[in-house]
Amino acid sequence: MRTAELRRRHQKSTVVAALVLFQLFLFLIQLWLFVVVLENALEGKTQMLNAATLSSIVIFAINTWMLAGIKRLLKMK
Repeated sequence: MRTAELRRRHQKSTVVAALVLFQLFLFLIQLWLFVVVLENALEGKTQMLNAATLSSIVIFAINTWMLAGIKRLLKMK
């Protein structure tokens, strides 16, 4: 009985670590998008603004969904 609980905890920690790494990757993409759009805006080019805004909204939605999943995972016994 005790080993099943330890395996479950190990599995949870692995999943949480993978999600945190994926979230870090998404954060770096969003930061890169921000820098590229800011550089283009300073040069007077605004054609990339809509695509970057849509991408940022999608990344934010993914991060929110992952946060909700992590909360549900940590509440499970």
